[in-house]
This record gives sequence, C-alpha cells and structure tokens, in this order.
Amino acid sequence: MPLTDEHAKVIEALAKNEDVIGDLYKAYSELIPDYAHYFARMVDEERGHAIWLRRLAGTISNEELVLDKDRFNMDVIERSIAHAQNMEKEAREKGIDAITAASNSAVVENSLLEKKFFEVFEGDSAEVQRILVNLAKASEDHRDHVQQFLEDLKEAEGAE
Repeated sequence: MPLTDEHAKVIEALAKNEDVIGDLYKAYSELIPDYAHYFARMVDEERGHAIWLRRLAGTISNEELVLDKDRFNMDVIERSIAHAQNMEKEAREKGIDAITAASNSAVVENSLLEKKFFEVFEGDSAEVQRILVNLAKASEDHRDHVQQFLEDLKEAEGAE
C-alpha cells in the first residue's frame, strides 16, 4: 500500500525544511565570500538530506513506515521553515558576518537535533532504517562541523 497523504505531507515538510536550510546556507555563501566554500558544502549536504527524504517517500509503503503521532507536530516544522526563511531574508537585507552566520547555523543544526525531526518515523525495513540513521548521523555531523567552524572563527578573531 502506498504512503498515506499524512505520511507524504510529513516527509515533504521535512524535505522542505532541509531545502530552506540549504537556501539559508546558500545566502551565507553568497554574502560571505571568504567562507563561501564552507557554506556551499553545507548547501550540498542539506540538498542531499532533502533527496534522502524524498527517496524515502518514493521507495517505501505505508506498512514500512510508522508516524509517531505523539512526537510529531507539523506546526514545529512549519515554524522551523519560517525561522530559516526569516534568517535568510534578514541576512540578505542587512548583511551578515561570518561569526553571526556560523552562530545562526549552530542554532539551526542544534534545533534539528533537539526536536528530533528524524525520529518522528519508525520502520522495520532496512531501507527505512538506513535513511533515518543516515539523516540523524548527518545532522549530528553538521552540528559538530558548525560548532567547530564557529570556535575556529572566534579563535581567529581573538588572534587578530
């Protein structure tokens, strides 16, 4: 049986969240040329997360994926999307420095992990488990990379 509309909407909302975060990082790469390479890599990774989520929707059935309704709240995802869009708009309108961009990125990545967006689903199939584990691991890696990047920027600024 194919995914229910509810499952499909949740997966697409999570994928859109990844796309919007990627848009935020793209703005940072354009606005902070000295660190464009760093943020461009983050864009690619966020786009990859969105692809994984859409692949999840396209390759599994409703029986393979269980939505934990106690953990899931569409409003939280919608607020996350709106927050990232607002951060991008503000950066484009007012400009942004590398430390603020890195700090914002750390907040975004920590928020994804704290809200455990990728734990709203459970599934028994190997493909479902692989994708969900990869998404969680990639989010943890992002958080760690962003935190290290922020610390390196602060250290470099202190050395100047």
